[in-house]
Amino acid sequence: MTLTDSPTPLNSGPILNGLLPTVKTLSHVDKIRLMHFLMTDLVQREGINLIEPDESYPIWTPLNAVEAADTLLKALTEENQRTTA
Repeated sequence: MTLTDSPTPLNSGPILNGLLPTVKTLSHVDKIRLMHFLMTDLVQREGINLIEPDESYPIWTPLNAVEAADTLLKALTEENQRTTA
């Protein structure tokens, strides 16, 4: 399904209507590049910080998360007892 034959047609105005035929002719890769450009532009205008290349970001890992493992084991045990009872 494309934008122009979607159940809820876009009331997009002349500029976007003029761009849609060109967008349809783009290759898959170029469409992804266009989406990336548009999303980057939108989040920058909204002041949202994106993940930047060559930067370090902290991540959570379950390694040594003993309390989380205990909580999960307790929930699974309770669910198992409930369903087998």
